[in-house]
Amino acid sequence: FSAVTPRPSKYVYGVAFGNNTFVGIGSYGRIVRSTDNGSSFTAVTPVDSGMYYGVTFGNNTFLGVGNSGKILRSTDNGLTFSAVTSVDSTALTKVGFTTPPVLPVGFCYSDPNNSQWYLAKTADEPGWSSGDSCYTPSGSVTPYGGQSCIGGSGLTSCISACQTAGINCNSQ
Repeated sequence: FSAVTPRPSKYVYGVAFGNNTFVGIGSYGRIVRSTDNGSSFTAVTPVDSGMYYGVTFGNNTFLGVGNSGKILRSTDNGLTFSAVTSVDSTALTKVGFTTPPVLPVGFCYSDPNNSQWYLAKTADEPGWSSGDSCYTPSGSVTPYGGQSCIGGSGLTSCISACQTAGINCNSQ
């Protein structure tokens, strides 16, 4: 590690990265940003003189949190920040961002041996024979002739069974 310039005169408690930009947040409203992989940081105009402890990035937005329930927001890669209305004055020390999980995709096709029964297959192709696979009620995959497949009497039942197992099924 090497020291960066200019060295902040106030403490930085939280750092986040997004859109090739580092943003740091800290004491006395201190906000800094770097667009050169952290080689140097520039000061951002503070919103107030509050104590800020955590910052995160998600959906092209930086969010900072601090004492008295304060929340800051930037939608321009940390060039400017604005205050967000807080619900109470609880001290906020950490903030995070997660993306929703990606669900497996299934395809509900009618069983060639029983046109009223639909199977949740792993591939977007009709039929049910050797080489095919489907989803089980636990959401795992089983080959043709293996465990029981998710399905139902009718397309709606098949799609509902998929949702219960955490699978995003398309109707075919």
